[in-house]
Amino acid sequence: MSRRFNYKSQSRKRVILCFLFMLFGEIIPGFSQPSEYLLKAVFIEKFTRFIEWPECHQLEDSSKSFIIGILGENPFDVNLAALYKNQKIKNKPVEIRHFRQVDNIRGCDLLFISKSEKNHIQQIVDYLDEKPVLTVGDSDALSGKGVIINMFVSDNKIRFEIDERAMNRAGFRVSYLLLKEAVIVNSNRDMR
Repeated sequence: MSRRFNYKSQSRKRVILCFLFMLFGEIIPGFSQPSEYLLKAVFIEKFTRFIEWPECHQLEDSSKSFIIGILGENPFDVNLAALYKNQKIKNKPVEIRHFRQVDNIRGCDLLFISKSEKNHIQQIVDYLDEKPVLTVGDSDALSGKGVIINMFVSDNKIRFEIDERAMNRAGFRVSYLLLKEAVIVNSNRDMR
């Protein structure tokens, strides 16, 4: 008696396992700072696979690029641009833009907030309040301050937290697969 192999189910399991490996794969001690940011660049793309933008944000138009903005110093060096040279996000080509000031932020789908901007976080969060821009931070100082996803290193592993209140205010929907791997801050359950 032969069993039929379910390729779709097995493929989905492999994608989830690869995602979990990427999320919890160890940063090898002795690697330089850029290696950490190469992994974080990959995380950014992985996050977008498990997040739905609000309907008012028109990501369906594949003739326009998916815009990743970097606010402040660029810790990725050339890694981010190299990674997304041929990689698509949401079936769209990726364009990287650098911003030095909050007032200059325009047209981003995702904004990476560099550690250099930790003293301006309230201004950034206020400026982007309820806009469909996925904010991704990179500093313990950003925890619980309105950045939707914040990456940090703990026990030599890249971890991340999701600010549930900020996510809901901006209208994003996040897959439970991503939520169950995240540290949840400002949970909506805390408001009850």
